[in-house]
Amino acid sequence: MMINGRRSLRAALVAVVVGIIVGCSIPAAYAYSDAHSATGSYGPYSGYKYNDRANIYTNTPQPSGTTVWGVEEIWTVPQYTVVPTGYMGVSPRVYTASGSLVASAGYAYNTASAYYFQNTCGYWAAPSGYYKSQGLTQVWDTGTNMYRTHWTQTTPNCLES
Repeated sequence: MMINGRRSLRAALVAVVVGIIVGCSIPAAYAYSDAHSATGSYGPYSGYKYNDRANIYTNTPQPSGTTVWGVEEIWTVPQYTVVPTGYMGVSPRVYTASGSLVASAGYAYNTASAYYFQNTCGYWAAPSGYYKSQGLTQVWDTGTNMYRTHWTQTTPNCLES
């Protein structure tokens, strides 16, 4: 009985070692890359100041091919200053390097008190090329009872291959 147990343990260890060697020798199918815009700052509106930024992520594997993601984010300054529900909104967009809009999402707003919020859109099965992201953020202004809209800075171009 002990011999079979040792053989099973040995076979399991050999399988693990071979799996590690083979797994580490196969190159990655996708070279993930990303880029981020400069941080924009604005406010105060309703007593709050904000920063925002655009982000682009390419070569993210999906079942239908690779996807380019645009992610816009907004946060309060100083950090961790909580704002009420609905005070921050984000609408992300993805463009080709030449400026053609290829993906976007409507505004989404914080559904609970928060100090940070983001929204994402994806360009599914994106062809090879360069992409960038720039989006819109909105913050509630109690002085005018309306949202104040700001464009994020544009990210550098990012390669989808």
